[in-house]
Amino acid sequence: MTNGSKNRLQNRAITTSARAKRVARRSSQGRETQNNNNQVVRIESDNDVELGNNGQLGNNTQNTTDFQDEELDGNNDKEQPGKKCTWKKRPRTFDWQLTAAAPGGPLSTELLRGYCGHVACDIWENNHERGCLVIQSRTQALDLFEFDATNAWCLLVKSTGLSHLRNCVFPHHNSPLISAFVERWHPEINSFHLPFGEMTITLHDVSLIMGLPIDGIAVNHPLLQKGQRESLFKAISNLLDIEEDQVISDHSRGGIKLPEIRESLLKDNNKFSVDAIAKGYLVSLLASTLFIDKTTDRVSTSLFPLVSDPVNVNTYSWASSTLAFLYRELGKASRAGCKQLAGPSTLLEAWIYEYFPMFRPRVNSNFSPA
Repeated sequence: MTNGSKNRLQNRAITTSARAKRVARRSSQGRETQNNNNQVVRIESDNDVELGNNGQLGNNTQNTTDFQDEELDGNNDKEQPGKKCTWKKRPRTFDWQLTAAAPGGPLSTELLRGYCGHVACDIWENNHERGCLVIQSRTQALDLFEFDATNAWCLLVKSTGLSHLRNCVFPHHNSPLISAFVERWHPEINSFHLPFGEMTITLHDVSLIMGLPIDGIAVNHPLLQKGQRESLFKAISNLLDIEEDQVISDHSRGGIKLPEIRESLLKDNNKFSVDAIAKGYLVSLLASTLFIDKTTDRVSTSLFPLVSDPVNVNTYSWASSTLAFLYRELGKASRAGCKQLAGPSTLLEAWIYEYFPMFRPRVNSNFSPA
């Protein structure tokens, strides 16, 4: 092998982050290694990882890691050869891997494999209560649209079978009660672990509580290619009569702001069609009732294709997509480091009241409004 080939292999072993990912293992402190050309590879590992003279990485570590989303602390956001940098601690799935029987937890490692990252494990081992979750709610966002049943766009919304969702959300949530149930949720089996056994929310519950159809077309939004994203941004720009650059900027921040949708579609000099106003209201309705995220007041651009034809909105299986989204958000909230709960919290709270009547709010029959 020529000297040129050896140098290329050496540089490739040092500069390719994928190679480092396969052999590095996460730990509390980062390390830096250098080759003869002063090129740096950041490695987080509690084992020694060395670069040999041939440019190959040593050690027998097998766990994989991903530094793609890691961030540097404070002033260490630039590479400084010869100085150590500290990486912000962010949980990863392999850190949660259960490798042995957990005290006060599962005895088998085959089922609840992510128990080490569960809030119950953190409470047991560290005796640390994380407190009540912040429940995301957007009931005020729906008040931006004045829903008048006599308006043409309101009649179009009613034909979709989703107009009742406006009145199916709680203005306030029982955060301590919801937080207590979230601590008993395990995402591996999507069920609550209760003292008497396991319970979960079913499609039947979603259909009865929220009045959503089970049968229909599956709701999905696959990852879009570059050309497809550009077409989507252009369609949103035309729908809301805003600049495409603003749509792209809002997309990078989590979505279009709810007030902007209302202000764009319900101006005094209204030049939008009934169809356009119905689409804007429907995406606001979905983002405020069923698919609530943690962006506070934004609508994900992935919801716009679902309402591109209001006539076909009632053909989707909204119950299954709502349940899947709730499962996903419950799984996130069950992690020890999570402080918020997104998703259809009204569905969760109403389900608790349905199956655990002792937690229902008591009605004061002697109350009289002032």
